[in-house]
Amino acid sequence: SCLGHKEFRFLLPILPLCLCIAGDLIAYELTSYSKRKTQLSKYKSVAGFSFLIIPNLLSVLYLGLVHQRGPLDTMTVLQHDTQSHKSNVLFLMPCHSTPYYSTIC
Repeated sequence: SCLGHKEFRFLLPILPLCLCIAGDLIAYELTSYSKRKTQLSKYKSVAGFSFLIIPNLLSVLYLGLVHQRGPLDTMTVLQHDTQSHKSNVLFLMPCHSTPYYSTIC
């Protein structure tokens, strides 16, 4: 969605149902993969799993390592800066968007 403020708490109740449906499909595909005889159908299954796995791995790597790293990197720099001398820090950003006390203090 294009909303600026997304409420994920409304999606959380249906997440277990979606995971069960996805798990059923993956289990069905895995059992049918072992029963298939033709090479073409096996390639289709491998291509289907690759189609699911590769974008998920790329998004996990991006979201885990790159996306919104600014506040964490800023806190590391400020931690080294405040240890060397006394300084004041003023954040002009929303509340709880930086891990201040767990990093600097």
